Amino acid sequence: MFWKMIEYYDTRGTEFNWRKRKFSLCCDRGLIYLYFLVTELKNNLKKMQQYILHFIQRRQKTYFRKHGIMGRNGHNRKKTPIERVIFFGGSNLPSVRYRCVEVAEALGCDYILNVDSLEKIPANKDIFICVQPRLKVEHMELLSKRGTIVWDIHSGGFKNSFKQFIDYYLVETKAARIAFNDLKNVCVIPPHHMNFSNSFNSLDMCGEITWLGNEKFMHKFNDPRVVAYTYHNKRGNEIATIYRKTSIMVNMRCNPRENQFYIRVNPGIKLINCIGFGIPSISEPEPAYLEHAPECTIFSTLQDLPYWISRLEKDKQLYSRLRDNCIKSANKFSLKNVIKYYRNFILSL
Repeated sequence: MFWKMIEYYDTRGTEFNWRKRKFSLCCDRGLIYLYFLVTELKNNLKKMQQYILHFIQRRQKTYFRKHGIMGRNGHNRKKTPIERVIFFGGSNLPSVRYRCVEVAEALGCDYILNVDSLEKIPANKDIFICVQPRLKVEHMELLSKRGTIVWDIHSGGFKNSFKQFIDYYLVETKAARIAFNDLKNVCVIPPHHMNFSNSFNSLDMCGEITWLGNEKFMHKFNDPRVVAYTYHNKRGNEIATIYRKTSIMVNMRCNPRENQFYIRVNPGIKLINCIGFGIPSISEPEPAYLEHAPECTIFSTLQDLPYWISRLEKDKQLYSRLRDNCIKSANKFSLKNVIKYYRNFILSL
C-alpha cells in the first residue's frame, strides 16, 4: 500500500513541467515517509506500553503470591510482622519517648502512651513491645492470650508477677543481659543518640561544661564551672538544645555504692548522646560506658574532675582526639542503624 501511494503521487504530477513535478514528488514522498514513521512509532509505543503494563502486573501477582499480600483479585491480606507490632509506653519521660515513640515511628509501627485499658489496643495487633507501661497483672494475662509480649527493661525493672506472661526481654548492654541472666530470651539492642541532624558540635570549646540527668543522681559540684540540668519536664528538643550548647559533658552520679544494680543495667545513654553530638566527656567507669565506647570519654573520679576539666580546656589535641573518636562512632549508634536490630528481632518472632 505504501509503495502504491508513492507511485500514485509519482504519476499525479505528469501534467506539470519537470521542475514543478520534481519538487512536488520530493515534497509528497517526504510527507508520506514522515506520516508512516509517526504512525509506526505510535503503534510501537502502544505495544511497548502494553508490554510494560503486562510485565508490571505479572510481577505484582508474583510478589503478592509470595508474600501473601492482597492484590486486585481481593484475597485476604496477610499482615507483615511490622504491622502486627504495637509499642506501649508509660508516662512521657525522655527514656520512654526515645525508646518507644522514636523507635516506633522509625519502624512505621503504632504506639500508645499511658495505656490504662486494653480497649485502646487494636484487635489486629499481636506483638506487644512494652517500655515502662502502666499495666496491671490482669492486663498482662489478657495480652499474653492475644499474642507475644516483649518487655524492654531499659534501666528499670518490672513486677515479678509479670514474668509468667513475658515472652522476650530487651536490654541495651551485655552487662545488663548478665545482670538478668535468670530471665529467658534476653536480647540486646543498643540505644540510639538523639542527634538526627548529622551535624556535630563545633571544636571551639565555647560551650558549657554540663551535667545532665535524673535529679536523684545529681551531684552538688564544688566546681562552679559545671552547670547542672535535670530531665524533669524537659522535652526531646530541649534536651537536644542542652547538648548543642555543651563543650564538655560530665557523666557522674552521686552515691554510686547505693546504686550498684542500677549502674549494672544502666544503658549509658548520656555517653551515647555525647558521641552523637561529638562532645568529649568525663565519666565514671560504669559497665555501659566501658562497653559502648571507652575511647570517646575520659574515666575519672569525682575528686579528679576539676583536673580533667582544666586539662580538656587547655589541651586542644586531647579534646580534638576525643571529639574525632565520637564522630567516628556516631553512625554506629544512630537511629537508622539501631532500627536494623529491631527489625531483625521482630522478623525472628
